[in-house]
Amino acid sequence: MAKINAKTVAELLKEIRERSGYSIEQLAEKSGKSIDTIKRLETIGVYGFDILNDIFETLDVDVQMLVIPKGNNDKNLK
Repeated sequence: MAKINAKTVAELLKEIRERSGYSIEQLAEKSGKSIDTIKRLETIGVYGFDILNDIFETLDVDVQMLVIPKGNNDKNLK
């Protein structure tokens, strides 16, 4: 499986949060995480799987969507 880099996770999280209509503060409250945690995730994207899973679950997104099968690339995903 291909690795997803931290910057990609950060950008994806921010995009999904915004599309879902949540502010950082609202997502922090709903997920039970701190505002600083959400901000760090959206900036650097690095955290443990459990925290990422909690955040994406709050946004109703399956974390497994972050894993792209080896051999696929961006043009195959469009």
